[in-house]
Amino acid sequence: VFVNDAFGTSHRAHASIEAIAHLLPSAAGRGMAAELMALGQVLDTPERPLAAVIGGAKVSSKLALLSTLVEQVQVLAVGGAMANTFLLAKGIGIGSSLCEPDLMDIAGGILATAGVAGCEIVLPEDVVVAAELVPGTATQTVGVTAIPDGMMVLDVGPKSADALARRLADCRTLVWNGPLGAFETEPFDRGTCSVARAAAKLTRGGKMISVAGG
Repeated sequence: VFVNDAFGTSHRAHASIEAIAHLLPSAAGRGMAAELMALGQVLDTPERPLAAVIGGAKVSSKLALLSTLVEQVQVLAVGGAMANTFLLAKGIGIGSSLCEPDLMDIAGGILATAGVAGCEIVLPEDVVVAAELVPGTATQTVGVTAIPDGMMVLDVGPKSADALARRLADCRTLVWNGPLGAFETEPFDRGTCSVARAAAKLTRGGKMISVAGG
């Protein structure tokens, strides 16, 4: 008997996940069942207002997700390097930050769709920048309209993290995928951790249902 409890890899058509299910009697494990029940609760019949926090490096890897969410959620917060492409689409200079200039038009289209759909898109208002992505590097916190040339945006700033946490306090459901900064390298984990702690507090207090993945 094959029991699949690998929720995080079940989208992959691998021999050990998909092919074996055609060869043996198969079932979902209890962990898989819990994940699917939680996702169903937030995606099929969510309590609203529904918020999504989407971060990570590339718009291209989550383009379909963003295009779908913008018509389903009331609040869509975009962070990580993905936010840089959206800032660029709004005519904001981003220094030497990672971005995808060829997707500026698509990002602009998502912003326009959000306006029609009544979805509030939350982008950083301040950011943490540095000349290089290494532990202990010198950093500055600046407004998004004052990013210096030659500097990289590597995290959301404290004002942005606090504003997002306050916005989540008005929401009943949260879906989160991806970090708000280069969180693998200190101190660029602070924004992600700050908002995550706020979401956890709301969840523990019974004020919000939250599901995080990725």
